[in-house]
Amino acid sequence: CIRDSLNAIGMGLQRLRIEADELDADAQELIATMRRALKRVDGIVENIRMYAHPLQPRRQPIFFGDLVRDVWVLYQQRCIDQHIRANIDIHADSPLFGDPDLLSQATENLINNSIEAQPDGGFLSLQVSIREGECVFRVENGGFTLPSSEADQILEPYYTTKTRGTGLGLAIVRKTLLAHGGRLAVSVPRPGVLRVTLRLPLRPDTR
Repeated sequence: CIRDSLNAIGMGLQRLRIEADELDADAQELIATMRRALKRVDGIVENIRMYAHPLQPRRQPIFFGDLVRDVWVLYQQRCIDQHIRANIDIHADSPLFGDPDLLSQATENLINNSIEAQPDGGFLSLQVSIREGECVFRVENGGFTLPSSEADQILEPYYTTKTRGTGLGLAIVRKTLLAHGGRLAVSVPRPGVLRVTLRLPLRPDTR
C-alpha cells in the first residue's frame, strides 16, 4: 500500500543520513529536503484516509480544557517565533465523553491552521467554557483573507487557500465533531478575523 511504500522510503533516507557521513553538505541538505517532503506526503495520505473512513470514537471521560492546554504547549514556541499574541481562557470543570486522540487531533489542526494563516504575526485566542450541557471551544485568529460571505467554504472538502495540503483539515474536524454528536460553525466577527466554534455534548446522548 502507499503507506508501506512511504515507510520504506523514509527508512532508506534515514539510513542514508546516518551512514553517509562522507556526503558533502549539498547531498546532506538534499536528503533533509526529501525527508521533509516525505513527511508532507505522509500527512496528506493520512488526511485522505481519515476523511474516507468512518470515525468510531472510543469514548471516555476527558476534561477538554486540559486537552487544549496539552496541545497548546506544542505550539507555544511557534507563536513566539512568529510574533503571534496568544490568549488562553479556559473555564471548563466538567468532563465530557469523547475520544481523546480524535479530539486532540482536531484541536491541533485548528491551532496549526491559525498559526499558518499568520506567518508575519498576529493573534490567537483559545476559549473553552461549559454552556447548557455543552463544552464550547472557540478559536479566533487573524490572517483571514476571504469575504465573510465565503467563510463557510473552508469547511468543504478539498477547499484550501494554502499552496500545500489537501484542504481536508477543517472537513476532518467537522467529521470528528459530528461523530461525537457535536457541531462546528465558522464566522467572521470582524474583517480579517476567523472564528471557529466547536460545540461538544457532555454526554453521548445530548443533542
